[in-house]
Amino acid sequence: MKRENELQTLTSDLISTHLSQAFNLYYQCSRNNTQFTKRYYCISCIIHSVSAIEACISKIAYETFDNAKSSFYIPVEKRNISLSIIINTWFKMQTIDKINLFLQMFEKNRLDKILESKFKELDNLRNWLIHGPCYDTIYLLEPKGDNNFDLIDKKDSIHWECRYPNSKFNSLEDIDETDAYKALEISLEVLKQLSGLNIAVIGMLREKPFQTFTIVTKNTSIEYLLKENNNIYN
Repeated sequence: MKRENELQTLTSDLISTHLSQAFNLYYQCSRNNTQFTKRYYCISCIIHSVSAIEACISKIAYETFDNAKSSFYIPVEKRNISLSIIINTWFKMQTIDKINLFLQMFEKNRLDKILESKFKELDNLRNWLIHGPCYDTIYLLEPKGDNNFDLIDKKDSIHWECRYPNSKFNSLEDIDETDAYKALEISLEVLKQLSGLNIAVIGMLREKPFQTFTIVTKNTSIEYLLKENNNIYN
């Protein structure tokens, strides 16, 4: 926050909006809803969990490349050719490359290979859910009467176990709360790493047992956060 005379300038971002929504949707899909309703909550949870990371990256990029009043700002004259090229092609870069760029710039580090692979799979799943590519499913049905069948088996044209070997996400039709949990777990691990840069405030609004804004840091216990809050909402 910058104060100029009686005016105060705040930089707005959507990190907590998406992260709070992802958690709320996870709690909803963990409740005793119908299978179809749960699936809708889980799909939305996955989408918002990745959006929280993208919002965090946007915040860091703004403070680093655009906000001349930020202590993290890199003036144009101090940007090398490689960084200038990256900035000019920013919107063509993959999210994982942006994450590793900032970790390397400020901490001389990057995501470990396992977490990087899991996030790539999560990002791929999110893109499937948003853009809706088509695929074929073969159903084995047993007739039980007029226009009545039992589903015996099915097979998708996409080999999901090969597409998501590390995160083990279910097929799009079978997405459930385990997938929502994995999405939040992966996203929070990435956000924990980005929180170490101390550029963006990463947090979420918890509504129960009372309204509390919880900050995510490198020391945050993801397992406790997910299970403890899930117990509150059930």
